[in-house]
Amino acid sequence: MAIGCLKRAGFFRDPRARVAVHREPQQSPIKRHRHEFVEVVLVIKGSALHVAGAFRHRIGAGDILVIGTESSHRYEETRELSIVNILFRVELLPRLKRDLGLLPGFHALFASKGGGKRPAWMRLQASDFTMVGTWLDELDLETQRGREGGNLLAEAYLTLIVGLLARRYAESETRAVRRPEQLGRVLAWIEENLEHSFTVNDLAEHASMSVRTLHRRFRDSTGKTPWDYVMDRRIDRARTLLAHDPEMRIQEASLAVGIEDSNYFSRLFHAKTGVTPRDWSGGGFRRAVSGKTPKTTRVH
Repeated sequence: MAIGCLKRAGFFRDPRARVAVHREPQQSPIKRHRHEFVEVVLVIKGSALHVAGAFRHRIGAGDILVIGTESSHRYEETRELSIVNILFRVELLPRLKRDLGLLPGFHALFASKGGGKRPAWMRLQASDFTMVGTWLDELDLETQRGREGGNLLAEAYLTLIVGLLARRYAESETRAVRRPEQLGRVLAWIEENLEHSFTVNDLAEHASMSVRTLHRRFRDSTGKTPWDYVMDRRIDRARTLLAHDPEMRIQEASLAVGIEDSNYFSRLFHAKTGVTPRDWSGGGFRRAVSGKTPKTTRVH
């Protein structure tokens, strides 16, 4: 069966906006589909059977779902289902990860690749659900007013919402979230220790699981091996450091992300970004943001 795809243009009034709100006061059953954006679903009232890949579960008032761009889902057996969707463009994820990545719950909720695995979902207490609803209303107003700075304020409310969800998810002791939270702690630990040298065995020990299980959990949640994930995060961190400090030496950037061999760092940086660290610090990141392809130089 073909999977439909919901496009950004149908939901974002302002093409410059990176956050939008879509309300469905009477959500009918909907066929399996994907999105060009990340979707946070708040169930206001009613119930439905939520189907994500091979996983099926009943949702009701107070539930929160997180649907990434690589996941597909559908609703069946809807009963007076009323939902509100917070939609945000995938390019916001790196900024949210930078600000909230030390919260284990952030990774459990927003780093999943889907692919038929258990969907990211949780149930909030009434007080928290009310708070999220208040921030959501303010977010919606900012996207509608069209005032200067409105899009930025909308993103600020999104950060508040995501931060609260990440905290509550990590605090939950329910069986449904215990396993993703366990991996989330490892991902948060990686963020805190990128400048240090460690091995996959160290990660497995920190996660209290075998190396084999760690590999399986990483594959399921991130689509990468543990070491590929670590090196990708190190290069992402190095890109940020070099972009903010063009005078930083390549060896300094290498050591700052836990790679002692600067030659290996340069080769890895080029393999993952298409440019050398020197080109990137020399303005390549600005050309990349503007859509222009930066020149590359050969590393001797």
